[in-house]
Amino acid sequence: MSMVSVVVPCRNEAEHIGNVLDSILRSGYPDELLEVLVVDGLSDDGTREIVREYTVSHANVRMIDNPARYTAHGMNVGIRAAKGEIIIRVDSHAIYPPDYIATLVCYSQRLLADNVGPCLETVPGDSSRTAVAISRVLSNRFGVGNSAFRLASSQADYAEADTVPFGCFRREVFERIGFFDEDLIRNQDNEFNERILAAGGSIYLIPSLKVRYFARKTYRDLWLMLFQYGYYGPMVDRKLKRRSQLRRYVPAAFIAALAVPLLAIPLEPWVAIVSVATISAHSSLNLGVSLAQTTREGDLRLAPYLFWGFVVAHLSYGVGYWFGLWNEKVRKGKGGLRISERLSR
Repeated sequence: MSMVSVVVPCRNEAEHIGNVLDSILRSGYPDELLEVLVVDGLSDDGTREIVREYTVSHANVRMIDNPARYTAHGMNVGIRAAKGEIIIRVDSHAIYPPDYIATLVCYSQRLLADNVGPCLETVPGDSSRTAVAISRVLSNRFGVGNSAFRLASSQADYAEADTVPFGCFRREVFERIGFFDEDLIRNQDNEFNERILAAGGSIYLIPSLKVRYFARKTYRDLWLMLFQYGYYGPMVDRKLKRRSQLRRYVPAAFIAALAVPLLAIPLEPWVAIVSVATISAHSSLNLGVSLAQTTREGDLRLAPYLFWGFVVAHLSYGVGYWFGLWNEKVRKGKGGLRISERLSR
């Protein structure tokens, strides 16, 4: 069996970090072949104290400081400190099944893959209707496009993918591809996976392996998260020197169809009909999807929360993309927005 290093980048995760570490340590993987590196971004909510208790009771758990606080920096700190032949990235807002580590290691070696990962079972951050609606938005095709790992629709043993969450990598991948890009507050996983594919590497999704992922609890946090994903999209394109997956441009096209005709009204008033048609089409489709989803679940009271969740998701990602494009094309990457660096948890 291979030595495995599990890297857990986190900051202010006192609510979740204990459950995350418990689920990792209950994996059944031999303790002598497993190290857990919690890379903490200088938490001040009690996270560090919780992790210290685990370092005392479990010799294979270590805490490492991440002064930069952000995920890409934390991953790179953890990778450099890791001893394992296999490195698994773990998110601090998820619960992992008992066979998680063994399954990823098995498929990584069986497929000689550069990255393998699970599907997400997105669950509400709390019991409120807002939180429930957000979790549905992030697991519905209307909300996330054809993102395979969020939809988990394949019945195959494994499937090729363009990206997977919480990757499992062989160490030599980082020697060949490099580390996570620290310019990216968001999208660092997507950018790294795009580099793997551009270098002729392989990424596989394991549909039967499901991780319970806790979604954001409020529309504000959903907006901030997706705004940032959109904002860093153009930077990823510049760094990779090519376009990404089509689904990542659809919200930006939606915003353009809304905004451009409105800006052109002083010249040609009739073009306002394009914006009206766009709003009408989106609202009709949104209403249909929201009612269909809530009817299946037997709770029509959730419909307006879900409707608004889709609106927030599409607007935030699209607006974020255009702000990011302005920063890349006009300010040549030297501008930036304070909101683009704000943590959303």
